[in-house]
Amino acid sequence: MLRFDRLAPLLLLAAAPAVAQQPIAVGRSVAGELAATDSVGMDEKRYDAWVFAGEAGRFYRITLRSEDFDAYLWAGPQDDEYADDCELCERDDDGAGEGDAQLLLPVEDAGPMVIRVTTYEAGEVGRYTLQVEETEAPPPDPDAPPPLANSGGGRLLPGITASGVLTRGDAQAEGSRPPEEDAYYDVWTYRGTAGEPLTILMSSDSFDTFLRMGRRVDGRWRQVAANDDAGAIGDSKLTVTLPEGGEYEVHAGAYREHATGTYTLTAASGAGGGGAVAATPLVPMDELPILMPGRGKDGELAAGDAVGEEGALYDAWRYFASAGETATFELASEEFDAVLRIGVRENGVWREVARDDDGGGGTQSELTITFPAQAEYEIRAGTFAAGADGAYSLFGTTDIHADIEARAPPGTLTVGHTSVGRLEDGDERGEDGMPLDVWTMLGSEGNTLKIDLRSNDFDPLVRVFAEQPDGGWRMLGENDDDGVGTDSRLIVTLPANGKYRIHATAYREEARGQYRLSVNF
Repeated sequence: MLRFDRLAPLLLLAAAPAVAQQPIAVGRSVAGELAATDSVGMDEKRYDAWVFAGEAGRFYRITLRSEDFDAYLWAGPQDDEYADDCELCERDDDGAGEGDAQLLLPVEDAGPMVIRVTTYEAGEVGRYTLQVEETEAPPPDPDAPPPLANSGGGRLLPGITASGVLTRGDAQAEGSRPPEEDAYYDVWTYRGTAGEPLTILMSSDSFDTFLRMGRRVDGRWRQVAANDDAGAIGDSKLTVTLPEGGEYEVHAGAYREHATGTYTLTAASGAGGGGAVAATPLVPMDELPILMPGRGKDGELAAGDAVGEEGALYDAWRYFASAGETATFELASEEFDAVLRIGVRENGVWREVARDDDGGGGTQSELTITFPAQAEYEIRAGTFAAGADGAYSLFGTTDIHADIEARAPPGTLTVGHTSVGRLEDGDERGEDGMPLDVWTMLGSEGNTLKIDLRSNDFDPLVRVFAEQPDGGWRMLGENDDDGVGTDSRLIVTLPANGKYRIHATAYREEARGQYRLSVNF
């Protein structure tokens, strides 16, 4: 059971003057001892201080084990060692099991990271081991909306409630409104008509909201309306009559500096649609055809295809991207002016991430994007004008190759990527009693894949399963040693479009250690 001591961290960080910080290298374990002569914090607990060099954007797993005392860990930037409200620090008591501590420390800015080794109860002393390892980012919360660069922003549609998250790194206000400079905000857009009555409501249980609306005229912001109090505590509400038609910016922000959290945004048009064309209901993501990098697709836009909010036809494709992956998509047609759009689904609502309508020259589109987060993205191949149709070709390339390890959350694979995992105590066990990690991937019917599982620590075994219509899984094949030495290699032809599971497991029950798993054509 995970146990938190709400007072202990505050007292620990209030301890006065710093003790000598001992260096610990990433990837190494050290042995230490809390002794009666060690420094004592204001909580009357002994502690040792260690320091390592953290790299920006990386994640570190820190583990403290002891057979002599109940372990307690604190870690964070050196500058925040004595801050009791540190937002970038982590604490843990029983994360590695009863009596042992383990935490995951994300590093935003490169620099020295301090680890404090201490005890859960005052008066305890004894020997311990401390380990620092670089690891992958944690898997996303399945209940959270797909993450974007700022987890907010996009196009507002009348009658549809959109949601967003203000986070560190979002745009920040300048000048006197909101009252405090540096308040975070997301930028949404709304396409309206002259004289249209419009009401926009912003609600949040996390922070006091601030809402404003305006336009860009010759590159300068021209505010139409602003509000920070809709009557309900924390809510904001704008009621305006649009002075002219076109696209407006809606800034969904916080009233106070550094406030973050989730919010909802709803637009209601008194004109019965605000100039927006009724869009076709979204097809579920898992029913969309898959676009694979390096493989072109030919299609045709025709009557009966999906219609976007701007009234133009489009075909939708599904693309799975890793965080930081840079990809280029080309849409070409001799029959219509092409528009490429990339977005994600959030709470059932399409949110645009990027678009292009003439980057390929003439009426062709070419769009290069660095994906802000690992997610399933929707690629829309469409027309610039309502009523246009015709044949097209779509092609995508990516900078991710098999010899580049993708820094993506564990659990998901894509073709051309090599992922790193580890079999360890506490892992799931298969029916044969062997430890295993379960990875998932999307596949297309007829594709032949080469799956390699390699390890210097144990004899690996790989299995592949296909999802069945009844929700079950059917094994397509397994391999123990067709790779180099004891490594495993399995070549399989996928029977259908859909989801697949890959089991990274071992030939022996006692196997533990690191492995690499890659999937290629």
